[in-house]
Amino acid sequence: MTGHTTARQRLTAELLDALRTDGGVRVVTGEPGCGRTTFLDRAARLFRGGPVRHVRADGVRELDEALRTAGPFLVCVDDADLWDAPSRAALARTAARIRETDVRTTLLLTVANHRPPPPELADLPVLRLGPLAPGDAALLIRERADSTVDPAVREELISAAEGNPALLLALLRSLSPDQLGGRRALPRPPAGGEVLADVAGDRLPDDP
Repeated sequence: MTGHTTARQRLTAELLDALRTDGGVRVVTGEPGCGRTTFLDRAARLFRGGPVRHVRADGVRELDEALRTAGPFLVCVDDADLWDAPSRAALARTAARIRETDVRTTLLLTVANHRPPPPELADLPVLRLGPLAPGDAALLIRERADSTVDPAVREELISAAEGNPALLLALLRSLSPDQLGGRRALPRPPAGGEVLADVAGDRLPDDP
């Protein structure tokens, strides 16, 4: 953790504060590779209201039973758009129950926005993640690079990634320690075909 708060960290904290007073449900969306999973994980780490539960498609009934228990908690559902239609419908009913009753539960879902949202989730309030700010991108490089990254190289990678965390990590994976350290020239362009194929080869709706 750095000594300052990044834009994404502030956004996560502000969202958790808002959810305590405006219904407790939010769909976090954005382009593939925008950092939805990382955002969800950070929210789970920052949540201080009670336990955190990560629910899979086969855990909807478990979630419904948990809502009958006392005490606030956070429920995180990643890639809800990939669930089957019956599971999404059950999830939507749970979200409606949370919004309509004072169950003191916070529900965060993530969905990709490169395709139309599932109809079962289309009416839920949405938070759209934009590109990483330069400070957040620099922090990601510091957290993930195995070797020291030359400042000029770091700035070039941040520019080439255009705020996309998945692309930024693919760029880091594609470079040698000498390239990262500024002792060897970078490929031109930095985000060439192999790097883009690396990003596309990952599970696109997921994030670093």
